[in-house]
Amino acid sequence: MARRMKQMLAATARNMVDSDAFIPVLLLSELDVVSCSQIQFLEIIANIDELCNSKIAEERAKYIEQIYHRMLQLLSKKVIISSDHINHVVNQYVMYHPSMTILTLDDLKHMGIEMERRSVIIHFDMSGSMNVAGFAPLVHTITNLCTKIQSQGVQIHVSLFGGSVQENVHRDLNNRLLTLDEFIKGNYRPQGGTAFCPSFERTKDFPNAYDAIIISDGEFTDNISQLTFQNQCKTVFFIAPPWSPKNVEQKHAKSISSCVHTNVPYIGVASEQYSQLDTIIEGYLHENHSFAHLTGYTSVGHYVLPSNLLAPTVMTKIFVTCINQDESIASFFTKKLLGLFRYLEETAKLNFQRCLQSIEFQSLMSLITPLVKTSYGHLETSAACQQLYGYLSKILSTFTTEKQKLISQLINDEKAKIEINKFWDNAMSFSERDLIIADNEKKYGPPVGYLNLRVDSLTCTAEMLSEALQNLKVLYAPVDLDLLSLIFDLLCSCKINEKPLPGPESSNIPIWRKSDGTIELLSIIRLLPLCLQQFQYSRHIPLDNPWTLQPVAAIRLAWVMDVSGRTFSDFFTGALPSLVVPTKLLTDLNLDENRTAFWMKILRELAPKLNLPSETLQTIHQILSVHALTGFLLRLTDGSVSYEKPVYENVEPFIDTDEPKAWCVYIDEKNNRVNASTGKVIAPSTLITNPAEVAKFYARNLVMHGSLVRPRYLSVLENPSLPEGAIELYNTSTKKDVDILRDQLMELNHGSISADQINAHIYTIRDRYKSIPIVQWRQTNRLTDKINEVRAACEGAVLPNETVVINISRSVVIDYLVAHCNDPFIAGALRGSIEYSRVAKEQSSEGISKLDYVIECGQKSVTVPSYETMRFNHFDKPGVHEYLEKLQKKLVRALQSITNPPQFSSLSTLLKQLQSTTGNDEVLGLNDLEAIPEQAATTKSSVNTLKAVLDKEFFTCPITLDIMENPATTTPCGHMFDMDAITAYLKTVGGHACPICRTNVTNVSPNHAFKNVIEAWLAQQTE
Repeated sequence: MARRMKQMLAATARNMVDSDAFIPVLLLSELDVVSCSQIQFLEIIANIDELCNSKIAEERAKYIEQIYHRMLQLLSKKVIISSDHINHVVNQYVMYHPSMTILTLDDLKHMGIEMERRSVIIHFDMSGSMNVAGFAPLVHTITNLCTKIQSQGVQIHVSLFGGSVQENVHRDLNNRLLTLDEFIKGNYRPQGGTAFCPSFERTKDFPNAYDAIIISDGEFTDNISQLTFQNQCKTVFFIAPPWSPKNVEQKHAKSISSCVHTNVPYIGVASEQYSQLDTIIEGYLHENHSFAHLTGYTSVGHYVLPSNLLAPTVMTKIFVTCINQDESIASFFTKKLLGLFRYLEETAKLNFQRCLQSIEFQSLMSLITPLVKTSYGHLETSAACQQLYGYLSKILSTFTTEKQKLISQLINDEKAKIEINKFWDNAMSFSERDLIIADNEKKYGPPVGYLNLRVDSLTCTAEMLSEALQNLKVLYAPVDLDLLSLIFDLLCSCKINEKPLPGPESSNIPIWRKSDGTIELLSIIRLLPLCLQQFQYSRHIPLDNPWTLQPVAAIRLAWVMDVSGRTFSDFFTGALPSLVVPTKLLTDLNLDENRTAFWMKILRELAPKLNLPSETLQTIHQILSVHALTGFLLRLTDGSVSYEKPVYENVEPFIDTDEPKAWCVYIDEKNNRVNASTGKVIAPSTLITNPAEVAKFYARNLVMHGSLVRPRYLSVLENPSLPEGAIELYNTSTKKDVDILRDQLMELNHGSISADQINAHIYTIRDRYKSIPIVQWRQTNRLTDKINEVRAACEGAVLPNETVVINISRSVVIDYLVAHCNDPFIAGALRGSIEYSRVAKEQSSEGISKLDYVIECGQKSVTVPSYETMRFNHFDKPGVHEYLEKLQKKLVRALQSITNPPQFSSLSTLLKQLQSTTGNDEVLGLNDLEAIPEQAATTKSSVNTLKAVLDKEFFTCPITLDIMENPATTTPCGHMFDMDAITAYLKTVGGHACPICRTNVTNVSPNHAFKNVIEAWLAQQTE
């Protein structure tokens, strides 16, 4: 019976198909969506709503997913499906898979969608460069690039235009385009006239989608290039050869914009980017050359989405569905939304007016305001909403600026201005202030008053106030602490008025009272930038565009206010606890902005209020320690230690003996040096006294490469009685007096006198007597007198010292610091900081930052190596140990500084504050300068306990010996000079060597922070 019933139902179903009727839902629900026939599947999507309702809840998500994928596959095969049926399927799919309603090209490939590949058409506009040396290499480069692209399955075509030769080529090919092979093998260079010009006329009816590559050396004109509309063109690449005019790619963008659809990307390769040609074009085509043509869908860059989703209400509903399902789903969908709007932003950079006229562009822009409002409502609970809200707010600001520029350019086109303003008012009008006010009035009713920031009492400029407010956007790492102090000064003087201040309404900051009696502080801080308008209005300065702080930045400021120790108004103080509560976005130590030294100290101070666990506090301490190590190592350079030691050690200045051989050298009547015992000549005299001979040797001295005549002052040292006009010849094989005396000393006591003692004895004689004594052999009557004369001269002599310089490299210092560190974490982190440069590439590819790597090395370190195992031969030399200990103390001081509370004023301001508490005119010294922040933090203005001692030499340039006007720091050694002095020195005198340490200087950069300190010190001196 059951079998008979099935046969009857089947027969009925066939009859209904033949009569254009519908298959009963009962039968359709039993069909396999993946394997059923195309006709059956079309019936399924025609009844999609009923079929989904017939499925149990657990099966619906998988069922609609299969239907959606199959539908996309059919659409990619050009199967015609009713737009109503497509929309019904999309609506059902959105209910169960909202995050997948926006698809990437990778998503489509994963679903098995048939992807198409666009062709490439090459246009040349090189008529002015036929004889340029780089012309042939350029054509060769382009053909090589296209050959590579063609090998990946892309069809390449070339359009020739110019003289009759080109026209004949196309005529012979039935006016079709050339293939790349035909172009490479042929010779299409004309004998004269315009050549290699782009002919858009020939490609306007190209049947398939394509990307155009235009190579041009200058501006092309419409009568030559025939710039007709290109319906199938999807991307335009413009290549400017190295010799083309500057910004020619921008000029072509305006000409080409009228020839292609408004959503066509334009990629201009400027002349200075020509060397990156392969990377730019090949990389873009690799990611974007595939596409899917799907009826009822809109392609936006890398993304495809159903066209009906571009309706603001639909997109907003999908976004809310993602938020309600799960944060991870919301984050996934947000990434795709951000991709859409990034494409929008990049396209707008080419030609904002052209984009503004595009329906697709307008549709995307109309989504911005609804999504901003939607994400605003979930800022406190969703990180994805915070990310989307921040990015879309930035786009709004950018587009508003571009719109104002465009309106100013359309002075004579009133119709275009009206259309743009109308669209803008309908789709883009948005005010964060209005959004905040509407939200608060809904929660708390009308405002109870207005914030009076008392900007009229500020002594700063509008530029300074603007910069201070902008600084709040990066409060996790403030650029200038003095600007933060300015904000604190502003907040400390706040009052509440019943009525708004004079000025534009958009600059008013309303105040709402919550049910617990405290004010709604978050909105006040978010509206704080409006005080800039109040300030400008009070100074009669043109007003800037109003803007507000993002919620995360506002909460950061509240946390910093709580830590600052400043005295704020009671209504601020009472409301701060409502914002100083655990917030994952601000305490997540995996986020880079939460890992700065400044923010680490803020979190540490707030740890009890935020209930931070001990593990988090330990991580904060480790991150701060690594920041301190990094700063210390940046200032650590190769150094040296010098000490004095005797040239001759453990000896007397001279040998106390009466032996003549120890004091004199003997000569004969002809001034030949003779043996002291035998009188035999051992060193013939090289003296020439004959004037004619002297002149001859001087003449020879001029024409020879080497000198024959010994300088007279050297000869006089050894022979003070040298006759006037006499010369001595060089004779390296002949012993000198010093050598003869040394030999005589070595013979004494059978060689028992040390070499150092002999050298010291000879040094003393030459130093005190000025020469080696010479006596006539066998003239004993004068020998005793000569010896006594020399000995008397040597009495009281002191042996010289020499300066020994020991170079201590940076690696030796680090080895010492590691070995003498009691904390294994610090020892491991030191090693990791040095090793990271070796493994940086590998670690970066794995997404591991230097900070993470160094912390990991510190955590893995359990033992500290012994310094005795590290070789450094000079460790026992004078001053070396003290030098290393001094650096160790600096490291300890740097690590101890992490325990100091966060500071909210710059060094120069702290110095002024510090000097105002002292009772003398002395200034801090260099070593104490690092301790200014913690000293200033503990100093009471009523107690004069802190003295400052700072020497003028600390601010003196080593080159000019005057106070530095513009201090500059050399890299890598870190020495400081006046900028003009060190620049001139390196150019004219020193080459690349530092004047102090002779290190090769790679860079000289201004030191603005130290300049502030100098100015503060100079101001104190004048006072």
